[in-house]
Amino acid sequence: MRYSQPARAARNHYIAEREDANSAARLYMRFEEVTTLVGRFPYLGREGRLRGTRELMVSGTPYVFIYRVERSVVTILDIQHSGRR
Repeated sequence: MRYSQPARAARNHYIAEREDANSAARLYMRFEEVTTLVGRFPYLGREGRLRGTRELMVSGTPYVFIYRVERSVVTILDIQHSGRR
């Protein structure tokens, strides 16, 4: 499991824009849960809009993980706000 630079930047941005530390911590934990889930079950997400990608909504949030599975490596390519797609 690895994060691309754009995915890492998006994750950090979405967490940093939270108004309070508790909200930021909850979002961080939610992102970590999804990262673990995708690592264990890489084909859980639906086929992505871009060929060769997959997408998984982060339940309870407006965020979508966009990732690629290549052999046994999952790369998180981006995290997008569903309202800004």
